[in-house]
Amino acid sequence: LGACVVVCAAMTLPVVVADAAFPGANGRIAYSSWIDDVCHSSRPDGTRQRRIFRCRHPDSVNYSADGRRIVVVGGNEGGWMSVARANGRDRSWLVRGGLQPSGARWRVQGGAAFSPDGSQVVFSVDEEIPDPRAPDGARIELNVYVIGVDGANLRLIARGQTGNAMFSPDGRRIAYVAWHGRRQAVETVAVDGTDRRTLVWNSGGSCCVDFAPDGNRLMLVEPTKRRGDVGGRIVIVDARTGERTRLPLRVTGTVWDAVWSPDGRRIAFVHLDSTQIFTIRPDGTGKRLAFTARVGGIERLAWQPRP
Repeated sequence: LGACVVVCAAMTLPVVVADAAFPGANGRIAYSSWIDDVCHSSRPDGTRQRRIFRCRHPDSVNYSADGRRIVVVGGNEGGWMSVARANGRDRSWLVRGGLQPSGARWRVQGGAAFSPDGSQVVFSVDEEIPDPRAPDGARIELNVYVIGVDGANLRLIARGQTGNAMFSPDGRRIAYVAWHGRRQAVETVAVDGTDRRTLVWNSGGSCCVDFAPDGNRLMLVEPTKRRGDVGGRIVIVDARTGERTRLPLRVTGTVWDAVWSPDGRRIAFVHLDSTQIFTIRPDGTGKRLAFTARVGGIERLAWQPRP
């Protein structure tokens, strides 16, 4: 990945990584690195750091609600998506690039997330759809799909420049980022793809979106307006009222990725090309160094829930 930047040749949009932080006790923190092409995990205090598995061009890694499995997305041409045990064993492929059953060429884009019951995964793809009216005979759509963890029952959820998606913590709805021209919104649909609603309007080109474990708050990482910054600032949004609380940049610095803890009390975050992973309270207080990773080039974080 390397940045929340190019989605396709025909259109430049941020690559949005979305997660739902499932409730539970705080387990391990996982991260992917583009430097060594490995997914790693560590206890939150930095002890027992270990490799999960080696994966070509890893993008994101996310845990299931019971913390026992992971879904990993990465790759270049065509992209790929696989599921495995949390320790990396028993890995199986859900998508492995190339032509898909629809006849359109896909590229898995950004992240993927489990449903709360662990039976499904929601993900996004760049989809090249034949269109004789388009200049090159095809148009590019960024669409949201759901697939069973056994690779069956693929179905379209939302189409038309919709960014990477997540299930709400209660499993009733799917949230994703949608682009309306130059404007961006976080929207939700029912799990059958109906009842489309806007949850947050003008989400500011956020590169990362994450539901709190209680489902009542949303975290965005919005780009800063400071010249030369690569990354963004953490913004907490009340999902019921839309009220926003921006964590001060003087405390966090510019953030590359951030994720809720399963107990909802802290947020883990990392800066671009940093090896240091910090945590902070959602009100912007109590910042501390969690641990120093063994390798830099961290792409995305995930925090494992424990029963």
